[in-house]
Amino acid sequence: MLLTSWGRYPSITSQVTAPGNVDALTQELSAYASATRLIPRGAGRSYGDSALAEQVISSRFLDNFIALDAENLRISCGAGVTLAEVLRLCVPRGLFPPVLPGTKYVSVGGAIAADIHGKNHHVDGTFCDHVESISLALASGELAHCSRTEHSDLFHATCGGMGLTGVIIEARLRLETISSVSITTEANATANLKESLTLLNEHNEKKYVVAWVDCLARGAALGRGIIHCGDHSNAGKLQHRESSSIGVPFTTPGFLLNRATMATFNSLYFKRHSRAAGARQQHYDSFFFPLDSIRNWNRLYGSRGFLQYQ
Repeated sequence: MLLTSWGRYPSITSQVTAPGNVDALTQELSAYASATRLIPRGAGRSYGDSALAEQVISSRFLDNFIALDAENLRISCGAGVTLAEVLRLCVPRGLFPPVLPGTKYVSVGGAIAADIHGKNHHVDGTFCDHVESISLALASGELAHCSRTEHSDLFHATCGGMGLTGVIIEARLRLETISSVSITTEANATANLKESLTLLNEHNEKKYVVAWVDCLARGAALGRGIIHCGDHSNAGKLQHRESSSIGVPFTTPGFLLNRATMATFNSLYFKRHSRAAGARQQHYDSFFFPLDSIRNWNRLYGSRGFLQYQ
C-alpha cells in the first residue's frame, strides 16, 4: 500500500502488518530479523519519513490501559494508546500528562520514540523526562524491559530513538495533578523579532509559552508574531470535553499555495489575534491542540504535502 506521514510527504510503497497480540508481534519480528528496512508505526501523526519503510508494523493493537495509580501519579499503558485516550481517563480524576505536543492524537509509543516536546519545554523538559520504564520487542523478537536503572543504555536509546531499538509494547509514565480543565492564558502581539524574543524571555517563568511567528513578514516587521503563555488555573471544573471539529473535505489546489496567498493569510491571522490579545480562561484542549479542531487539516497544504522544521 502507498504510505505517507501526516505531512503527506514523502510517500512510499510499504507492506503494513498489524499483529493481533504480542506473541504474533514477536513471531513477525523473528521472521523479519534479517530485514534491513522495518519500522514500527503508531498513530501516523509524525512528519517527514519518521515511520516509513518497506516493511511497517503497526502498534495500534497495543491500545490497553494496564494500571492507573492516582495516589502515586503513575499510569501504565500500551504503546498504541493515544494521548487523547490518556486525557479522557485522567482529567476527570485531576491527573494530567506533564508534557503534551500540538496534537492529542499521537500514540504513547510514538511520543516516546520521537521524545516529543510541548509548550513547557523550558520548565518540564521533554516527554521522556517523565517516562519511568519501557517494555519493548527487540528486532530478534526477544522481549526486554528497561528503565533508568535497568538496562539504562537501551532505555535512553529508545527515548528519542525513532523506533530503531525495537517495537515499544508498553510504558509507565508519570502524571501531575490539576484542579481544573482551564488554563489561564495571555496572548500578546509583537512588532518584530526583537520584541518576540524579549517577550518570550519575560514570560520564561510561565509554565507554558509558545510563539507564532510570521515568517513571511519583511522589513521592520521581520519576526513579528503572537506570544501565547499560560498556567494551569484553579477556576473551573474537572470535566473532560470531547472537542468538536470541522473537516477539510478536499485537498487544496496547488496553485492556491504560493507566497502571496500565504503572506495574506499570515497578515490576516496576525491582525485577528492582535485584536484578541489579553488574558482569559481557556479550556486546555483549545490551548494545547488548536489544530485538532480541524479534521484532516493536512489537506490544506495540497497534494504535494509539507515538511515541518523545528
